[in-house]
Amino acid sequence: MRQRRRGTATYDIQFRAIAPSSGEPIGLIVNVGAQSDFYPGYPLTKRGICCRMISSQHGREFTGSHYEKLKKVYSSWICMNPPRRRENTITRYHLTEEQ
Repeated sequence: MRQRRRGTATYDIQFRAIAPSSGEPIGLIVNVGAQSDFYPGYPLTKRGICCRMISSQHGREFTGSHYEKLKKVYSSWICMNPPRRRENTITRYHLTEEQ
């Protein structure tokens, strides 16, 4: 748990990845968590984008406007008690550039 300017953010499990062959750190952050309420009263997609995990890198991974040093963020959620039609499924959301 880290204190942020916008309040406190708690992550279930957050770790950095290491390349298995070289042992070198990889430029990404992985978050794994459990969601006990499939309908928490807000869109899970908005929470799943992990804006706090991205914005928290300022001052730690980069300073000023060196956004090229941002680490990729991957978030995996295990949703408990989903509707029957969503049981045993995987849903993927991603941000892509389109022109």
